[in-house]
Amino acid sequence: MFFSPPLPSHRLLLWTAFISGTSLMALEINASRILAPYFGTSLFVWTSIIGVVLLALSLGYYYGGKLADRFPEARVLFGLILGVGIWLAILPWVSNFLLALFLHIPNANVFSLSLISATILFLPPCTAMGMVSPYVLKLYSKKHQELGQEAGNLYAISTIGSLIGTFLPALVTIPLLGSLKTTLLFAFLLLITAAIGFRNRYLYVLPIVVVLLFAQAQQWQVNAQTIYQTESSYNFIRVLESGETRYLQINDPRAVHSLKKSGTLLTNNYWDFPAVIPFYAPTEKALILGLAGGNISSLLSNYFPDMEITGVEIDPVVTETAKRFFDLEKPNLNIVTDDARAFLQNTTDKYDFIAMDAYHDLSIPVHLATKEFYALASKHLNENGVFMVNAAHYHTESSLDDYFAATLKSIFPFVYSIDTNKGYNTMFIAMNTPWPGMNVNPLVKHPELKHIIAHFPPQEVKNVDLQKVQTDDRNILELLASKDWLKL
Repeated sequence: MFFSPPLPSHRLLLWTAFISGTSLMALEINASRILAPYFGTSLFVWTSIIGVVLLALSLGYYYGGKLADRFPEARVLFGLILGVGIWLAILPWVSNFLLALFLHIPNANVFSLSLISATILFLPPCTAMGMVSPYVLKLYSKKHQELGQEAGNLYAISTIGSLIGTFLPALVTIPLLGSLKTTLLFAFLLLITAAIGFRNRYLYVLPIVVVLLFAQAQQWQVNAQTIYQTESSYNFIRVLESGETRYLQINDPRAVHSLKKSGTLLTNNYWDFPAVIPFYAPTEKALILGLAGGNISSLLSNYFPDMEITGVEIDPVVTETAKRFFDLEKPNLNIVTDDARAFLQNTTDKYDFIAMDAYHDLSIPVHLATKEFYALASKHLNENGVFMVNAAHYHTESSLDDYFAATLKSIFPFVYSIDTNKGYNTMFIAMNTPWPGMNVNPLVKHPELKHIIAHFPPQEVKNVDLQKVQTDDRNILELLASKDWLKL
């Protein structure tokens, strides 16, 4: 009978515990990619996901134990597995529809939306998977006397499954298949398990349907202007095109990491400003930390074709996307795939100009915004070298700027700032020597740079609060960014 399967075998119960633990962690890892195209991957988004999963497990363990005592039957256990499998099979399409609606809710902040989304999409399946362990243990107790040993076996195999479910999506399935097919893969495994547990041949139709969906599945487009999107081990990457302008977005749909305008390299945005630094401070070797689509490197290469430029980008898929859509490759550009801090720790080279462009409000990599990191960068500057940091934020007046300035000032005796992008970006320039006079007036040959030159010389930062210096041990930048962001 469909609803009265026999008591499962020892191996099937262990497999059920294993695949439940694997699927649970895979869903938690994959949840960030499901939400990333709409809300980014900030600390708040991860907090929402982890909080919802922990709540779901607590509910699952509690009510799973109560239900197992009342209905100690295999049909309930495999009914839970079946339900989660179906949920995961439809999750990509349901989430796409739901999150697209949430994205257009006015005056709503990302934390609230990500928390509500995570609750709706992930609380039910994670709660059901949390109920599996008490059920498996209860069915064990009906067949075995040594319950302690069996409980140990159960939790061991479930934890091994969770371990695999943590690493497999992040290192294999998401980079190779994408988040959509990763979700369908685990839906297939759960539905196969349910069909075996029920011993009903008709249920095998469901995993077959999932296989067909898997074969035809394509990553959805979040924006009608999207011309390309892909995933990597690090990011959800999207290229949009509007009119004659192309945009690169990485995770956060509200942020633009690079742009390309038809017929010009200039962006009329903060990326243009580094191009004039070498007119003030002669530069033979430049280093760009956070290469992205290559706006800074392309402008430097254009105005200074003899300059030796090294660009560091942690995500190779971002680099490949930039080569394809943003003309990243230049004759004097050497591209390195590495973390910015790791690169500086492992190189002995020194530079005349280092441009740091890896910050964006809630996506600040805090290990690249500390006193120790700035000290490391200073060691790689030549005597009159310039260290430039771009800080982006959602408000024209952000408390983040005070903390960046204080931290830079703790290492560099001379720190300057320029408001760009109507105040939504602040360009910090840090030096061991005072700001120099203009080496060559660029306006003679390059009048198109007039809008940038008008901001020079930059304003010196003199008074800072040393209590705001950020270190590797104490760094509150993400918390500060979240407070700014909650004002939206």
